[in-house]
Amino acid sequence: MSQRQTCISNCKEHLEGLGLADHFNESDFNHVYRKLDGANRNAYLIGLHVADYIIFNSKKTTDESGN
Repeated sequence: MSQRQTCISNCKEHLEGLGLADHFNESDFNHVYRKLDGANRNAYLIGLHVADYIIFNSKKTTDESGN
């Protein structure tokens, strides 16, 4: 498995553990991966950084009460 694939896998696993697997998108991944020079960094940490970026930048939804 390549460094990039390992980063994607780690990111998806983290998002899945939080119930947010459907929020993963390739464009956000590419943005953070390039910005942090992911090819030369720790794959686990890059995956977590990308997941955090996706969570932070995802659209907020209303809670069950409608607020």
